Amino acid sequence: MIAALALFLVAGVGIPNVFGEDYQIEVSENGFEHGYLAINSGDTVTFVNVHYVNDDGLTEPHCISDPFAVPYTELSCHMIADSVTSVTYTLTSSQTFYDRYFADFSPVVVEVSETTSDNDMDTAPDYTGDTSVAALQADLAEVTLDLTNALETIGVLQADLATANNLVADLQDETVLLIQSNTDLQSQLTNSVVDVTPYTDQIDALAQERDQWKQLAENWYGVALEQVRVMVDVLGL
Repeated sequence: MIAALALFLVAGVGIPNVFGEDYQIEVSENGFEHGYLAINSGDTVTFVNVHYVNDDGLTEPHCISDPFAVPYTELSCHMIADSVTSVTYTLTSSQTFYDRYFADFSPVVVEVSETTSDNDMDTAPDYTGDTSVAALQADLAEVTLDLTNALETIGVLQADLATANNLVADLQDETVLLIQSNTDLQSQLTNSVVDVTPYTDQIDALAQERDQWKQLAENWYGVALEQVRVMVDVLGL
């Protein structure tokens, strides 16, 4: 009887709900209300901040470790304070919870047993704060507008990239044409070189013939001078 009563006090009072039972663990200046809790798969555990700092109902912030944070780190936690004083986790596997704001507090071990379905999944904590549909709709509209603008920007960038690729292709084609044109010009230059050897030989032959005629003229001029000298000496002219 005493053992059963102790187990009841440790486990807390289960509150039935649609998916299972909800177990509450109060968090105060002394830490977690329980150090161990045994529940079934699909049950929920709600941590409630009862660490009041004054009569106005203000609470000392506590941050309950969040095993479902994305991305997860050892410091991942869900804060419970004035506006949101509780956080609820639905569990299908055993977890150990810490108060990240108070490292001296002992953790609470929640052991999950009697898994009844292969489809059971751990869920993120239920949000217990105020929800404004208008604010959420405004946020959704803003996010949608940002997404639309981002898609338009991506489209413009893709068009610019396509234009740049076309310019590169055109430059490559022009480069190929210039290289081919240069090759053709070099070939034409090579083919246009004229062999002047025959003309050089002809020039040499003409120069030689000119020299012969010059020598012949000089010889005839000498003969004529000699004849004049004889006529002067003999005939006394």
